[in-house]
Amino acid sequence: MGYRQAQSPTYNCINDRREIDPVNWGGEVNPYYCTGLIKGYFCGEPPIEFFTMFSYYLAYDALAALCDTSEHNQGEPEEGWRHMRNIFLWFDNMTKTLPSWYMEEDTNNA
Repeated sequence: MGYRQAQSPTYNCINDRREIDPVNWGGEVNPYYCTGLIKGYFCGEPPIEFFTMFSYYLAYDALAALCDTSEHNQGEPEEGWRHMRNIFLWFDNMTKTLPSWYMEEDTNNA
């Protein structure tokens, strides 16, 4: 079940954020691709609640990346740290809801 099936007035959660996972594990993101992937999934601007949950999922990914790479289960430790730094940069140390790479529509030029 994906986000579209999980929508409700109480907004529970995104059940499978992997359906729209634009983040390259440990790498850099392309703002046009990532923004387009998210907007395409929602047929326009997503609700702000999506980004709240998305930031939690990415924070979890950052912690998992550190654990996996520290134990040498997946990748090198430097990759885990890079992934964590990227996520904290994108969300300004988790104080912002929208990632810095997300390109909002400019309603002034519409």
